[in-house]
Amino acid sequence: KGGWMTDLLLQSEPTLAGGVILGAGHVIEVKGRVNAAPRRPIFIGVGRLDGNFPFALNAVLYHRSLKARTTFESWPNVAHAFPPDGSTALQQWFSLRVHPAEKIKGVASKEMLAELDDAEKLDPYNRWIRLRQLRDYPYSRLLGKTWRKKLTEKITALEALPAVKTEAAFLTRHRKLLAQEVRNRTSKGMKAVNEGYRALIPMAPDSKQADLARHDFKRTLLLESWLREHEASEEVRKHDPFAPIEPQNPEKRRRIPKNPLVK
Repeated sequence: KGGWMTDLLLQSEPTLAGGVILGAGHVIEVKGRVNAAPRRPIFIGVGRLDGNFPFALNAVLYHRSLKARTTFESWPNVAHAFPPDGSTALQQWFSLRVHPAEKIKGVASKEMLAELDDAEKLDPYNRWIRLRQLRDYPYSRLLGKTWRKKLTEKITALEALPAVKTEAAFLTRHRKLLAQEVRNRTSKGMKAVNEGYRALIPMAPDSKQADLARHDFKRTLLLESWLREHEASEEVRKHDPFAPIEPQNPEKRRRIPKNPLVK
């Protein structure tokens, strides 16, 4: 639970210089002291197929609301794991923690031009995906508005092509549902989001973005079920606040061998 603990610590400990949240996100707000260090850097990375994906999005929104300089990276085709080839965005984020921005600007420019050159060799759809990633890299922020405008213009031009146009339109609608999913904390609300995914998929069933929507549809089914059980448990405790909480742990084996404190 390291990523989840990092979120809680960043909320409650103002002396932390920054933090990295990987494969996790934000669920609750810590009562009491909350982020007394605005503008501190936070990196949030998560696999696009990770069940924690919407909670990672929630962490981005939450920490940005506290004025943190939040960098977000979503890893395509990755579930609850770190990318096998590593994360260039995270490497850049750490580099900017170590080196003064002005001294590393030349290196950043050279590296991003090489990344752009590699992206230009891809087919239109994958180039579109890659350029959107590059636009959010820490070095893109360092290189300023002119560099990011250049990437945005290239992305916009690609979205006019038939190979990308449908995918881009689907993504726009998909993002609205993701935003609803992040905000919802009730089974009724999650059911509405789930039905939204169900209705969205037939609009472009053969698109690559529809594959992601199918994944999100399955995830929200599980979230809806979990929220329904949680609400039922809370309802019981309203009427009987002393009702025992029984842990749902089917495994009876000893978890720490030879530990005398574990029976």
